[in-house]
Amino acid sequence: MIEVVKTVVVLSVELTEKKFEVFRELEDLYRQILVELVDYGFRNSIDSFTRLKRDKYRELRKR
Repeated sequence: MIEVVKTVVVLSVELTEKKFEVFRELEDLYRQILVELVDYGFRNSIDSFTRLKRDKYRELRKR
């Protein structure tokens, strides 16, 4: 099987190391949140985004 991939080049401003580090921290934070939500969903047999959001949204917003 052959997979076709389309690549797009998007021009952007140059990132300083400080700005890049901020993006890296955000990426790590979102990864932690995602892992936490997936674990919570499996532990509680949640198969619906709506229920997962209802159960965890306030807790995550407080952080």
